[in-house]
Amino acid sequence: MSRHPDQALFVSPVPPDVVVDRSGGLRAQVSAHALRRYCERALGLGEERLREFTDLQCRAVLPDLGFDIPAIEARLAYYGGVAMNRGATVLRIDGVSLLVERTGVVVTIAPKGMRLKRKRIHINGENDAIAE
Repeated sequence: MSRHPDQALFVSPVPPDVVVDRSGGLRAQVSAHALRRYCERALGLGEERLREFTDLQCRAVLPDLGFDIPAIEARLAYYGGVAMNRGATVLRIDGVSLLVERTGVVVTIAPKGMRLKRKRIHINGENDAIAE
């Protein structure tokens, strides 16, 4: 298994729906932009609702809309860690693709249906890591 060169640990619990922990104990950092896009694209908020806000402002607004920000960040950090541990830059979860920089930061969420042409590494069910 390959590990991210910095190997920084960002501790968050393993999500309850995970059967086998494939993160190797790694956790990614989650950008405000990724948090916003995940709520919009995976959780059904839609991009129109937050159009007037910056990414950082969205982080403050999302709890008022009923989103559990710490739980969402923990989920994204965990799956970003899975990608880092597997040497991947893209990981598919919840019907969307997380894009993870080599620095260990989840930077954005690709829209549903967007096809990314990269080598796929099968992990578990719909959770597929893609290596460059």
